[in-house]
Amino acid sequence: MADRVFGPHVTGFHFLGVAIGATTEVDRDSSGGKNVPESLSVVLSSPLGQTSTIASVANGQTTTVQVTPGVSVTATIDDCRTVPAQAPAPELFEFKVTLRASGTVKVGFLPIPIPGSIQIDAFDVHVPTDDAAHAELMAAHTQEEAPTT
Repeated sequence: MADRVFGPHVTGFHFLGVAIGATTEVDRDSSGGKNVPESLSVVLSSPLGQTSTIASVANGQTTTVQVTPGVSVTATIDDCRTVPAQAPAPELFEFKVTLRASGTVKVGFLPIPIPGSIQIDAFDVHVPTDDAAHAELMAAHTQEEAPTT
């Protein structure tokens, strides 16, 4: 079973009049047998319905989806590290996701496509390494508030 631990994180950007978008999620395999970071996966989705997954989070891992004709977005994992527990925060595994769009776009009246490569987003993800701490956080985020009368 996979628990979403981050996202969906929606990124939108305009480059020379072309809309570029992607959605990023981080899931944790909670079926057992794997520890953080091996149990983490990053899913990148495009508005065209294409998805691609980084199956195990580690420095330098990448995945790419096409977001519009001629343009793709690549997610890259970097800065993986474990941060020791400091009361009351549990031990965390942290990493950075960087999204970069690249490809060619046509601009209105210009007859030639223009190549481009641009960073469109970057963000940090923090995940508890301890299963009990993870379960406690998941329970806190999924509890429904009792209706008030």
